[in-house]
Amino acid sequence: MPRPVGEDLPALIPSGAELIVDLDLIQVRTWEQTDRLLALLPPAAKARLERIGPRWLNELDALVLASWRGKNGASTVLVIRGDLDDARLPTLLEAEATRSDLDGHTMFEANGEAVVRIAPRLVAVGTPVEVRRVVEVSRAESQGFRDARGDQALRDALGHAPSAKIGRPAVLGAAVGGPLLNERLQSAGFTRSAPQWAAFAIAIGDGVDMVAVLGLSTPAEAQALRTDLDVALRDLRARPIVRILHLEAAFDWVAVARERQLRVAYRIAGSKLEAVLEQMDRGRRALEAMKAKTAAPAPSPTP
Repeated sequence: MPRPVGEDLPALIPSGAELIVDLDLIQVRTWEQTDRLLALLPPAAKARLERIGPRWLNELDALVLASWRGKNGASTVLVIRGDLDDARLPTLLEAEATRSDLDGHTMFEANGEAVVRIAPRLVAVGTPVEVRRVVEVSRAESQGFRDARGDQALRDALGHAPSAKIGRPAVLGAAVGGPLLNERLQSAGFTRSAPQWAAFAIAIGDGVDMVAVLGLSTPAEAQALRTDLDVALRDLRARPIVRILHLEAAFDWVAVARERQLRVAYRIAGSKLEAVLEQMDRGRRALEAMKAKTAAPAPSPTP
């Protein structure tokens, strides 16, 4: 018997994605450190979230993001489960939206973006083409991530995502080798090895546990990527902003290469996380004060 629409959000993702991220917002909103982390977001990100509503985190339960590289750049689609009425759907877009109907579903469009209500507690955000594809998947008119033969590699990659000791991690994700993953790695300075797939999980509670698993073509590539990670970690710790804020201890992960896989694990305990967040918050306030001082007009000369 098929599961009700929306119970399995990844199932609504159209076929062809190179990256998928599954976020449990119920865990995020009940975590004691969430407010402090949200305070560290860039102003533009905070402003967009606040447009949804002052209590947006209490009204959203889960979201799934999928992305792929097309002819015109990267495309992304979001599927959100939560309590968003029609009046707030346009706030998910960057510009003033126009309302229309998509085969019986309420849709808003603005500047090449669209948001459509799939069901009472389900919303999709993306290009008009992609949100239409989400609607088709929800109606079983086309195959999605769970069923499409072409998505088998991404499903297998997601199957490598580590599990939590109790329940599921707050964040699960996977990507397959391709333009999207390779560009991200190259921009981070990892140019010697191209993973065939990657999977990751983030668990929150008394601290944070993050584990990533990457599949390489050969054991030698796995070892080479581990060496690159060690160099990147050393360089990161040496950055002036990290040293000024005394955040060296926050960047301490373990990488193990075994056969054709590289496993990277990171844990920061609750007490250390408190200290790191406090240091980051002090740094944020100091930077904001410096920007405000720089932007302030110079005093007029005394006659």
